[in-house]
Amino acid sequence: MTKTDQVYDFGLRLAELRKTRKLSQADIAKKLGVNKATISAYERNTTMPSVETLKSLAVIYNSSIDYMLGFSNRTHLFIDDLSPNQQEFMLDMLAQVRDRFTDKVDAD
Repeated sequence: MTKTDQVYDFGLRLAELRKTRKLSQADIAKKLGVNKATISAYERNTTMPSVETLKSLAVIYNSSIDYMLGFSNRTHLFIDDLSPNQQEFMLDMLAQVRDRFTDKVDAD
């Protein structure tokens, strides 16, 4: 269990997303066109990013804004950019994994 599972902390959540992707604050700053101090301020909760910056961070981290803001602790799987056939395949695969896992839990 990570700290973000226990108590919501915007800056901590941003830092975890960044570190999970093995990116530095300088990497994120460059992608956003800001300086490293700005990213540090976001992660220390001394400054909140604008809505536009939040959207950019969501794209960079492949995360939802809801997750970053603490409205959701759920990991998202985005399949919007897949073809309808690929989406159907992924949903079928997820259903199979869910069924297998549920069977295993029920057997325990």
